[in-house]
Amino acid sequence: MDLNNYATMDPVMLMSIINMKLRDEFDGLDDLVRYYDIDKAALCTRLKDAGFDYLEETKQFR
Repeated sequence: MDLNNYATMDPVMLMSIINMKLRDEFDGLDDLVRYYDIDKAALCTRLKDAGFDYLEETKQFR
């Protein structure tokens, strides 16, 4: 799935896709944002505004 439209994607769907990719494809958020060339702060803010925080210890948004 292409994440270039993360800024307009439904936040619950975005969180689900990000968590799936973190679980299945990447070692952490830094690797994911680097691969997709996404602004990490913008992504985290988008998800935080929807009520999700990134938990480094579990490598997922909750």
